[in-house]
Amino acid sequence: MPYTVKKRGFLPFLFAAAVLLAALLIPRGEGVAGSELRREPKAAFPLGENLACVSGSGLELLSPDGGTLSMERRFDPELCASDGESLLLVSDGAAMILSADGSLTELPGEGDVLCTAIAGEYTAVSRRSSGYGSAVTFCRGGEAIFTRYTALGECRSVALDGFGGACLALNSGELLFLSGADELSRLSAPGAGAVFAIDGGYCAETDGGIAFYSEKGEPRGQYSGAYAGLRAYSGEAYVFTAFTVRRLGADGSVKSEAEFPEGIISPALGETPGAVLPGRCVALGRDLEIDFEFENKYPAKYVITYKNAVAAVWQSAAEIHRK
Repeated sequence: MPYTVKKRGFLPFLFAAAVLLAALLIPRGEGVAGSELRREPKAAFPLGENLACVSGSGLELLSPDGGTLSMERRFDPELCASDGESLLLVSDGAAMILSADGSLTELPGEGDVLCTAIAGEYTAVSRRSSGYGSAVTFCRGGEAIFTRYTALGECRSVALDGFGGACLALNSGELLFLSGADELSRLSAPGAGAVFAIDGGYCAETDGGIAFYSEKGEPRGQYSGAYAGLRAYSGEAYVFTAFTVRRLGADGSVKSEAEFPEGIISPALGETPGAVLPGRCVALGRDLEIDFEFENKYPAKYVITYKNAVAAVWQSAAEIHRK
């Protein structure tokens, strides 16, 4: 059953009892305070067992015990992408992969970067191209395998399935589905925006809501309900409103829902769903039950779920909690 919390006007005693029961049943763990970050973090991503915090002037790696490793390079946090084990970064027009072991691999290509994606061995980097809308270079193991030119529109979002398949969202209002270098289909999708890979296919934001497709680009369904944000965690799609989190099926149907009357400040990043709430940060299970929470102290800008830990990142520091 989905975890829900609803306002029903019962006596304060019942509310207090529910809070006490949650405190007893939900693990909270001990937090490990990370070192003060050298710059205000603009984005954070899971990187193996570590947490990568990106600022305008460098990258701070936080280990689970609170230790830090700083890389004094300038990255563009808006163009970072992570699959949990590696981080794709952009620095002065160059795209590179930072692995969990600390190795850095530069990817081929030149020009202004529009978007990036990474999934296992595969990466994709879309760049603005003279004479074309964009040039999307696909790599495996850091080596280029082919480049796709999009003459009629720039690729502003790309999703990789981790097995050589991809979906490109073009600002011309089209979705392009690929299997390696082969084009499987090209569909009209007015307002096409963020696109994500999910189990057995893709989902994309469009003017009509969130559209779902098979790996070959066959339409499967659509979610047309209210939402403020779309994310994909571990192969499934989730939508957030100001007060709810919903797990969606591959046909756009709502599979489970959690309601938070106090209001969601921000959805979680990482491998599982969660939310930054007034006064607390929560990590959720697949069916949106709360399986971990801790105090939102400052308050947090991001909550990151990864491996067996949850991290809060605030204005100038971070704290890691083991589940």
